[in-house]
Amino acid sequence: MPPSRPDTGRPDTPAVPGATVPPGVPSAPGPADTDEVVPAATADSAAVRIGETMHRISHRLRRRHVPRLSPLGLTPAQERALRMVASAPAPLRMVELADRLGIVPRSATTLVDALEQAGLVRRTPDPSSRRSTLLLLTDAGRDLQQRMRQARREVFQEAFAPLSPGEREQLLELLQRVAAGLDGAACHRDRPADGRRPAGEHRGAGEQGAGERLG
Repeated sequence: MPPSRPDTGRPDTPAVPGATVPPGVPSAPGPADTDEVVPAATADSAAVRIGETMHRISHRLRRRHVPRLSPLGLTPAQERALRMVASAPAPLRMVELADRLGIVPRSATTLVDALEQAGLVRRTPDPSSRRSTLLLLTDAGRDLQQRMRQARREVFQEAFAPLSPGEREQLLELLQRVAAGLDGAACHRDRPADGRRPAGEHRGAGEQGAGERLG
C-alpha cells in the first residue's frame, strides 16, 4: 500500500502524464479561481491612441501652416487674432477677443497693437460702454484675411487628400460630436465669481509670438 500524501488543505491537482508536482508547490488554480479582469488601460487604449493621433495631426497641420503665414508677415498668434476678429458676427471687445483666444487681456492687447500698427484692424469706441473699445477689420485686414483663408484651405486639402468625400463627411461628424462633448464639459466647469479663468488655464500657444513680426 503506497504511503499517503500529507494533507496540505488544497484539492488534489489532476495528474499530468509524465509530470510531477514537487512537494510544497501550490497546485494550479482551477477555472473558478481565474476570473480574468480586463485592465482599464486596455479598455481605454483606443481613446488614448485617437487622442495621440489627433495631437500629432494638429501639430503637423500647424507646422505646414506656418510657412504659408510667413509671406503674409504674420505669426500664428496674430493670424488667429485676425481670424477671430474677421469671423465674429459683431465687433468684438478686447476682453471677448482674449476669451476666444484663451489668453489674458494683456496679451490680447499686444496682439491688437501689432495688427493695428500694420493697418489690419482699428479700434473704435463702444457706444454701449465708455470703458470698452470695439475691434474692426480695415480693408487691408479684410484682404489679408482672404489670403489667410486660402492658405488654410490649401493646407487642409493636402492633409485630408487621402480620404474620400464620404470619409471626410464621416470624420467630420465624429469630430463634431467629440467637440460638442468637450464644449459641454467646459460649460459646466466651475469658475471664480469674477468670471476669470482659473490660474494657468488661459496661457497657451496663442500668447507666444504675440508681438513678433508685422514690424
